[in-house]
Amino acid sequence: MTFGAGGSQGIEAQSADDADGRHDVVQVRTTVAISRTGYLLAQGQDIEDLQDRIEAASASPGRFVSFTVVGNRAVSVLITLRSQV
Repeated sequence: MTFGAGGSQGIEAQSADDADGRHDVVQVRTTVAISRTGYLLAQGQDIEDLQDRIEAASASPGRFVSFTVVGNRAVSVLITLRSQV
């Protein structure tokens, strides 16, 4: 299962210096790739829950897994034993 940014595992944190020169994290982006299609997840997603649902679906004959991507668009993908996640 690949969760990450640009094909790497983990999360990508974008940061910026504020007026005082402090370096603060301002945004975290997580991408999931399913059958060679990448989905940039909306903020606030429970990543562990999504991972659990994908793992359970991949062990079944086929199950839809839904999540929200950037722009608050709902996505539902069919995960089967042959899906590449």
